[in-house]
Amino acid sequence: MLINNASEGPPPMLSGVGLMYRLPNGRVLFSQVDLAVGPGDAIAIQGPSGTGKSTLLALLGGVLLPTEGTVTSSVTHPVPFAWILQTLNSLNARTVLSNATLLARLDGTPRELSTSRALDALDALDIGPLASARSRQLSGGELQRLAVARALASSRPLILADEPTNQLDRHNARRVMQALVDCARTQERAVIIVTHDRDALPADARVVHLSEAGLVEV
Repeated sequence: MLINNASEGPPPMLSGVGLMYRLPNGRVLFSQVDLAVGPGDAIAIQGPSGTGKSTLLALLGGVLLPTEGTVTSSVTHPVPFAWILQTLNSLNARTVLSNATLLARLDGTPRELSTSRALDALDALDIGPLASARSRQLSGGELQRLAVARALASSRPLILADEPTNQLDRHNARRVMQALVDCARTQERAVIIVTHDRDALPADARVVHLSEAGLVEV
């Protein structure tokens, strides 16, 4: 069981209580998962392959329904989640900058503000010089950083990141993790990261471990 200190203040932005997920073959991936995140929280979920880390992220993001338990959110933003997926989706014919502003523009952020945020995010991830390039010209690692920049540049209060550094070298993996944690803390957003890459996390990052029995804080 994991109890977040967000419960001592305002209501959590996102919480899951008693979450259990059973596969169609009857296997239980995990049970009794409790997780709550509030403004400024950045949490990394770790655990062996096959324990259901990405499945848990999908439950929290409303993509899947839990077999048992409930997921609730106090967020009023029309589209609360900015997803960073393992599949590196981008609009290949558009520029890197255009891709980075996509979520913000879809949410109605004015062009000037969305552009400024996107440029800041691209610079933070060391791909600012590629802003005018077409995304089809990028490497896999650069596309991964672009996906992170797109989430950072949005105003969506919850960022859900599934293995956001799996194609990156150590230097850039640390840069990405630091940017995600900084985003939560400086913008009062909440970030949940599924990752195997604990070495890339900032030293003060909050880490939890997922197993069949639930979540345990490391």
